[in-house]
Amino acid sequence: MASFLTVARPYAKALFAKACEQNVVANMLAVLSVCDVAVKSKAISNQLNNPEITDHTWMDLFNDVLSKTVQADFDACKKITGSFLKIIFAEQRLVILSDVYVLFDQYMQEKNKTADVKIISALALSNAQQIKLADALAKKLNKTIKVTYHEDQSILGGMIIEASDWIMDGSVKSKLKTLEQNLNE
Repeated sequence: MASFLTVARPYAKALFAKACEQNVVANMLAVLSVCDVAVKSKAISNQLNNPEITDHTWMDLFNDVLSKTVQADFDACKKITGSFLKIIFAEQRLVILSDVYVLFDQYMQEKNKTADVKIISALALSNAQQIKLADALAKKLNKTIKVTYHEDQSILGGMIIEASDWIMDGSVKSKLKTLEQNLNE
């Protein structure tokens, strides 16, 4: 699915502001998570541009899915969700829901001073190494972090660290590629 971050940004900012105002940010994130999964499903993604499906039909479908999957969260922010989805359907912007979810999650993490960090290393890290690295990253980012570790032998050595819009590529593979480019100049 293509990315529509530029189009989604004003919608996500407005929705986040409204959710903060009504103190339902976590609830709204849960609702958006279900919307994200829904629009990525084959059954719905194949129908996104179908002109025969009315706004009312989309609204009924999403209300039904949300009330059955995240009922408590949906009930807490039903009015905001309804208003938001009406705009999305009326403006035929259903394709941006996944990007609204991603941006909304980023705004929530910024507000809560948290971050999801992905660490890719060529070799498995010991528990002591993981703890030391996580502590150093939390201090550098000045945030509470949730780290996921991945092993990828194709990077040859070193590691790659990704945290939202920040990436540090200290992999041997990257350094060899840079060296090759410099030698070819």
